[in-house]
Amino acid sequence: MTLTEHEQMNYDVKHWKKLKSTPIAGYNLKTFFRVLADARFRVSFKYLPRFFWVLWTCFITLPMRVIENIKYFRKIKNTKIEKDPIFIIGYYRTGTTYLHLLFAKDRRLSYMSNLEGYAPLFYLSFEKLTRQLMEKSLPPTRPMDNVPLHLDEPIEEEYAVGAISKYSFYNALIFPRKFDYYSKYLSLDDCKPKDVEKWKKVYHQALQKVTFKNQGKQLVLKNPPNGFKIEHLIKMYPNAKFIFTYRDPYILWLSMYKFYLKTMEIFALQKWDYEKIKNGYVRNFNTMLKKIEDTKHLIPPENYVEIKYEDFVQNPIPFMKELYNKFDLVGYEDVEPEFITFYKKQQSNYIPNKWEIIDDVIRDVNEHWEEYRKKYGYPLREPCFS
Repeated sequence: MTLTEHEQMNYDVKHWKKLKSTPIAGYNLKTFFRVLADARFRVSFKYLPRFFWVLWTCFITLPMRVIENIKYFRKIKNTKIEKDPIFIIGYYRTGTTYLHLLFAKDRRLSYMSNLEGYAPLFYLSFEKLTRQLMEKSLPPTRPMDNVPLHLDEPIEEEYAVGAISKYSFYNALIFPRKFDYYSKYLSLDDCKPKDVEKWKKVYHQALQKVTFKNQGKQLVLKNPPNGFKIEHLIKMYPNAKFIFTYRDPYILWLSMYKFYLKTMEIFALQKWDYEKIKNGYVRNFNTMLKKIEDTKHLIPPENYVEIKYEDFVQNPIPFMKELYNKFDLVGYEDVEPEFITFYKKQQSNYIPNKWEIIDDVIRDVNEHWEEYRKKYGYPLREPCFS
């Protein structure tokens, strides 16, 4: 699949106009106004229906957030994360969701669900009402790959961080003209020390809350921005496990491009420049790779694994067994049938995207991701026409 200029225009015209189809309906009112102020209150006319829907949901859920805070603040604050998390840190479109869904089949482990990620401030006290609100606010499938979007399935905790605070890169999806500004919250390198500490507090509290709900079960978390933050995460969770996934850069380029186009359509409150956003994702990808290379030595070797996407999707079962053994996770034999059932179901039901790798993509990858291609052993492609 390729995206021509004509198709890009169609994305702009045929965007999700259903005002309720947006994950940002669960935002904290204070956070929403804060990021709105960062964007100088500039909302594109075409997205005004979405803006007013979000504003309305922020107002009507305010009492729910207050009640939840009164009921659970101390309990969550006192919750201990006894077992450090397992972090899946591959970049977008490298098989991280597939791996996360497999881990989710083990009921001895836990994760942040779509319900908890999109409405992180009131899901404990008002679960039934929250479900109703989120069912009205979310599209039926993930926009980038048509995977069903069920409320109880795993999500990136970055959504929760964004709903609670300004310290999330995902706020760039809402206000794409501030893409570079919110990109600083990926690595935190350009943030003030007090902002780094605030991010740590927000992030840890989000994990405490999920841990509290799941009665102390070990968390498995998939969140590409965590690849930028190994140096912080390893200090917060010294025995954490890390899994880095990688993929053919030519396919990844196309898949990532589709990802950002379709994801931003259900988040954005502003129009955006396609080329600037594409360049931003490319730049962030290169930054993440450098951060991982510079900081992965901080992780004990027994707690770090790299997985090649193409091998993993062919048959993930041996990889899951290896991960359980390496990370000393108990009960693999008990959960293996669940893995096999899920894998077979995916094989029979899921239709992956088909990609046509055009010359422009080959040139872009060869220019920007040559080091990545060489490092992970993918063959060089040459454009048909110079």
